[in-house]
Amino acid sequence: MIHNEEGSLNIDGLLITTSEFLRRHNGVISLPETRPYRFNDSQLLCQDEVNGRTIFENEAFSTSFWLGTQGKFKEAIEQLASLKVHPDANTRKIAENNIAYWQGESGQYDLAIRMFQKLADESTMLYGSDHLLSIAFRNNATYWLARSGQVKEAIRDFKQLLASLDFETDFHQRERLLLSNNIAFWTGEMGESHRSLQLFEQLLKDTEIQLGADDFYTLAMRNNVAYWSGFTGDVKRALEEYRTLYSESERVLGQMDYLTLSTRLQIALWTGIQGDSEAAVEALNVLYPVVEDVLGRESELCMSIRHQTARWCAKSGQKKQAVSILKRLVEDQTVKFGANDFRTIASQGMLERYDQ
Repeated sequence: MIHNEEGSLNIDGLLITTSEFLRRHNGVISLPETRPYRFNDSQLLCQDEVNGRTIFENEAFSTSFWLGTQGKFKEAIEQLASLKVHPDANTRKIAENNIAYWQGESGQYDLAIRMFQKLADESTMLYGSDHLLSIAFRNNATYWLARSGQVKEAIRDFKQLLASLDFETDFHQRERLLLSNNIAFWTGEMGESHRSLQLFEQLLKDTEIQLGADDFYTLAMRNNVAYWSGFTGDVKRALEEYRTLYSESERVLGQMDYLTLSTRLQIALWTGIQGDSEAAVEALNVLYPVVEDVLGRESELCMSIRHQTARWCAKSGQKKQAVSILKRLVEDQTVKFGANDFRTIASQGMLERYDQ
């Protein structure tokens, strides 16, 4: 999420994420292959995930995921449509979850909320309120409530859902951490950056103790601590935290993982904010072809890199180059996200500022 033109991009790395998060942009407990990398996100589910499996059982799930991450939301939804009549009840519910998710990503927030609320009600009747799917659907409805601008109400609902979970056993351990993450994230989005940072610092400690240093959740919390450190004004700490995260992510997930790549973007971004615009541009120019090769030119992370490259080109005096980048970027974002999407608006605003 772009807070403003001068602010950091919230890549679904989870707040990631989330492009993300990562971008980007975060959910339910989902597999690494299906997790949108913005960790606060309503996240995607994979068939048999509730049974702990780590593979795609049906090609439609994997195909729809990659279509969706390319911004082809209609096509992603069409891929999942046939699974709505699948003989397995869990498969049907998970397909409906993912359809609702991509409806939300396409901008249909109210529709996504209604779909997730319906799924939550049905799952609660079938399985009970403490079942993973029931929790997931309630969380996802609340996430899109926040995305629709009703942040205060969403935080209230996240807290109510968290309070309803079993705190006496480890049964809801990850769900508790995820909901606490969501509360911390949206607290920051309401403007309480320092409080958000405090919550994430505690969550990082809790997650590392409960799940270990190499768990994806721990890496996610490192991202979130770094992100909100920057937004409280501590740019030096943000860079230090992101460099630590990059080293850990590369070791645990590999060089080409989305979190690793999005962390490189954040390092470049905060390098620019620290005052070294030329170094930021250089880092982004090195990163872009790697991300384009791994994720594709139409991926949100590629567009984020282009946005930031234009920004730091302009800051370093290369306004003509910035304008050239932004003109093409706005065209591509308009096609993918629409003219009224916050990402398109941010790039259009920057273009108008420098194209004078």
